[in-house]
Amino acid sequence: MEPFKINLSVSLLGYEEELERNKDSLEKAVCYNDLFRIAENCDYLHIDIIRDDFVKGINRFISPLYLSIYNLLKEKSKFEFHFMVNSALPHISYMNFKIDREKRDDIRIILPIESNREPDKSLEVISSKDNDLFDVAEKISYLPLKKRIIKLDSDAKEKVLENLIFIKQCGYRTGISIEPSTNLNGISSKLFENVDCILFMGVASGKSGQTYRKDISEKIKSFSENASNCNIAVDGGVKLDLISELIRSGADSLVIGSYIINSKDIESTILGIKKEFNKTVDEILTKPECANKRIAYLTNFS
Repeated sequence: MEPFKINLSVSLLGYEEELERNKDSLEKAVCYNDLFRIAENCDYLHIDIIRDDFVKGINRFISPLYLSIYNLLKEKSKFEFHFMVNSALPHISYMNFKIDREKRDDIRIILPIESNREPDKSLEVISSKDNDLFDVAEKISYLPLKKRIIKLDSDAKEKVLENLIFIKQCGYRTGISIEPSTNLNGISSKLFENVDCILFMGVASGKSGQTYRKDISEKIKSFSENASNCNIAVDGGVKLDLISELIRSGADSLVIGSYIINSKDIESTILGIKKEFNKTVDEILTKPECANKRIAYLTNFS
């Protein structure tokens, strides 16, 4: 029996400033050769497109830089575009003009479940991505305010669903990201049914180099026990000593950025990560009773 596959996605966020400075001639960037080393040794290149309407005060990978990187490396690796923006549709429409439809199946587009919240001045304090509106509404007893927050939350999630359906129709693979503070109980099953990937954020999105929040592992484990039909990924603070824990929790795709790009030898670092992948999978196959239900499913059907 072949082991189930653990995917490695490498986040390029730490290279963004250098690439932006050299966007008209990427070959002049100090990290140019590293991009190829990474692309040749990973499953996905992960690009976080960030705008300050979602992560306050931060703009990263301004178009068309992320598509320049895609065109440079599309023959070397698959791509994940994580649109940490309030509305991704203008970006998707732009991509549709630039990427042939037959190439789109190798691209995963990930939208935050916390996006698409319509501006409401009176609710501005609580409407940021770091607050789970489902949980906020649950704690409010004043009915008119409670109804407004519930509507803001449900309208936003319905818009995310509509966008995901559109993205699938365009030929891309789809995913949603979930901030550390977001309650899974507030996300409808219909939304989960329209994605290929659930990306759990191990840190608050928008800044590289943060420390992984250990409570996320329990969140992943709880979700993964009943999820067998989609990829479960983790992004944020992932390092070598966390790999076994995350895979055993149910993750089968890890997004790693700073740990790789800040290392002295990128290829050796990636090799060490893959060895840890294989070691953990071998241990699970040897002692399947130690795996959760989802990993047992993946093992049986890999």
